[in-house]
Amino acid sequence: MSTDDPSSSLPKGEGPFNRGFLIGFFGGIVVSFIVWSLGGHYFIESHKGNFYPFNHSVLVVLILELCKFVFGIYLLFVDRWKKPGLGLLTSAVVGGMIFVGVCAFAQ
Repeated sequence: MSTDDPSSSLPKGEGPFNRGFLIGFFGGIVVSFIVWSLGGHYFIESHKGNFYPFNHSVLVVLILELCKFVFGIYLLFVDRWKKPGLGLLTSAVVGGMIFVGVCAFAQ
């Protein structure tokens, strides 16, 4: 590494995308994937051609995203878990975008 490289001054494992952030991010994505794969077919429920997006599975997804968000904020205040907390918050945002996308394109 050259001296012009800004990451050369950081200790090993520290940087914008270190292991803790990635563990929090992909851990949250895996939890969302499990919930969507197990209950996604219940999310889009049509009855005689009508679209009913607001059933119990919507509440499960919203509660999951809220729990990820609140737990991520909590982890930000614990020094050792600050980076995984940032990853979990980022995965909550990605999960929210997936939720909005499913609602927008469900017919």
